[in-house]
Amino acid sequence: MELEDALNFLRENQPLPDDPDPQLLQRFGEVCLFFCENAHPECIPLLLNACNIFNEPSFYDSINAALSHFPKELVVPHLVAACKASYPSIRLISADVASHFPHALLVEPLEELMQEGVPIIRMTAAAALECIGGQDVIAIARQAQVTETDDDVLEILWDIIHSEDEHKDED
Repeated sequence: MELEDALNFLRENQPLPDDPDPQLLQRFGEVCLFFCENAHPECIPLLLNACNIFNEPSFYDSINAALSHFPKELVVPHLVAACKASYPSIRLISADVASHFPHALLVEPLEELMQEGVPIIRMTAAAALECIGGQDVIAIARQAQVTETDDDVLEILWDIIHSEDEHKDED
């Protein structure tokens, strides 16, 4: 596979179809593997924007694996933008990837994702915020806890809020 072939595949699949056939998913996996071995910054937004909510879980793993070869400085600006995408699936993968690239610039877009109507997006955003940590994140968790109804999200929010207590014990 050549670089232009891999980039063109991603450009043509923004995002992948709702119900991709196995060959298309296999090709996507090959493209992700190509970028694991041949990191090229142009693939970052293309990978994030290829996501579709109906894709298999291995799809997320492939995107994370490919993006793991890039420094935080290259990935974070694309994550900020992708967290605001119109497709919920793109917002979800962005929150998932944000856990691997914790950065203060992601706090605001992840806080916005805490307002999503889909619990898995809120849970994934909360997990990413937990990776970032800090007083701003604790304040966001306290605020979100007031209205949150999903037990899994509440558990992560509780962990964030009580991480402050753990850090006090270490002092």
